Amino acid sequence: MPALPPPNPRLAALVAMLGEADTRELLELYLDSIPGLLAKLGSADCGEAERAAHSLKSLAQQMAAIEERLRSAGSPVTPAELAEISREAAAAAQPLRAYAAQVGSS
Repeated sequence: MPALPPPNPRLAALVAMLGEADTRELLELYLDSIPGLLAKLGSADCGEAERAAHSLKSLAQQMAAIEERLRSAGSPVTPAELAEISREAAAAAQPLRAYAAQVGSS
């Protein structure tokens, strides 16, 4: 089976700087942090939720708007928004997990 290329240009640049093994380790740490960040995003503490939104911004399309709303209006994330973000994050993480698994096995 041919090796998967990095799934996006930012990850390819990281591989060029750090090498595949270190990139995989960093990627796995980030992917492992996603469930905790999603839990914090649903927090009533808007400051904590804003920090989580910032960390998740690269995974979910609507995260920048939510981060701004948390910063300016202090409106917590709704359960429906959290469910949608969780779906987006899972979909975005799928190719990253496949790449990390493949790199780790080579």
